[in-house]
Amino acid sequence: MQLEDDLWAATDNLRANIDLESSEYATPVLSLLFLQFADNEYGKADKAINCAPTNNDSPVQ
Repeated sequence: MQLEDDLWAATDNLRANIDLESSEYATPVLSLLFLQFADNEYGKADKAINCAPTNNDSPVQ
């Protein structure tokens, strides 16, 4: 898989060229992964809510 090989090469390059320990960059990386997960879950929930049948007779609150 070309994409996977490119991602691993970029990761290896990043690790080789920064002066941080893994414990120092783990928090920002894990935070980004969590934000991506949260965005994916929000997208699913938003789609489900917007596709749900609505009752047009009730006032919007």
